[in-house]
Amino acid sequence: MERVQGRDGAERNGWLPTLHPTVVAGATAILGASLIFDVLAQGEGNQYVYARGSFVLVGIGLLVGVVGVIVLVAEIVGLPPGAPRRQGRMHLAVVDVALVWFAIDYVTRRSTSFAPQALWKSGLSGLVLVALAVSHVLELRQVEVTLVGGGLEADAPEPAAISDAS
Repeated sequence: MERVQGRDGAERNGWLPTLHPTVVAGATAILGASLIFDVLAQGEGNQYVYARGSFVLVGIGLLVGVVGVIVLVAEIVGLPPGAPRRQGRMHLAVVDVALVWFAIDYVTRRSTSFAPQALWKSGLSGLVLVALAVSHVLELRQVEVTLVGGGLEADAPEPAAISDAS
């Protein structure tokens, strides 16, 4: 993968720092939607529809999450040793734990995907999603610091550079 230099001189691995947060946020949103479907399935009407929808969303969320892990590993390999790499590994561990939990959840639903899930499993899934969201926010902050070299400004070209290139 080619190295790209930002306007501040900090190097990064091409498109990975922008792809990974998008994919992991997508997986988190899909798994969050499955949790909402689980809660809706607890009601009297349309239990099958919401329980089945949650089952499908967990499967899709797992697939997107695995792609996010692959991209995250590729990003971590390109980080310099030290704090950014440690932060990336911690985020990877949280994402892995979340994916393992939802994989277990998916397998245990397989036989009961027509019935609503137990509330304790929905509660635990909610806690896992909160931990994943917090880790994701901290990772985004770390990516910004790494890209810009200590500041929290965006890694975008200057407006003058855009007009000169046109």
